[in-house]
Amino acid sequence: MLRKLSAACAASLALIASASSAQQLEPKVFLEAGDSIHFVSISREGTTCMMTFVNEIDQTGVSLLVGRTVATNHLSLYSTKDIGAHGDNFELSRQTLNGIRESTTTFSKKSPQPGFYRYASSLNQLRFDFDDFRTTGGFLLNVAGTDGPSVFVGFNGTERDRAVAAMVECVESLPEYWSLDD
Repeated sequence: MLRKLSAACAASLALIASASSAQQLEPKVFLEAGDSIHFVSISREGTTCMMTFVNEIDQTGVSLLVGRTVATNHLSLYSTKDIGAHGDNFELSRQTLNGIRESTTTFSKKSPQPGFYRYASSLNQLRFDFDDFRTTGGFLLNVAGTDGPSVFVGFNGTERDRAVAAMVECVESLPEYWSLDD
């Protein structure tokens, strides 16, 4: 299952990045590691950094794109849980070092393979950027205004720390990147 989750995450990230990245920088892999529980990949394609973090036990994943423009900054959560519909407003809660941060916005919902779902939104709509992401330790997603089922994606531990460090290195290799301050 880990290979299926990782492949689906990587394929959707590559599709987004290839459509929106310039060919000014050589592609580079900053980290690629995996075991029977986690898969982590951080790479740069053009002027976009891509992170994939998959947890096989939870059958969840998170991917992040950081690039020059609003169009190249996305958060995607992956899960086997089917909640809401494409275009629904979702509430995203992030666990940070300073407590819970919440955002409510529209998410796209796709099923890259049967029984596996990708929920995605832009960082701009979520009102957080890469600097905020660096202090995030988990994500809870549910349909806005409901107490129904939710998707929880854990993002913590040694693997998370390695992923964030490699993503920082990747982002610092970019000539510039989008932030909320822009």
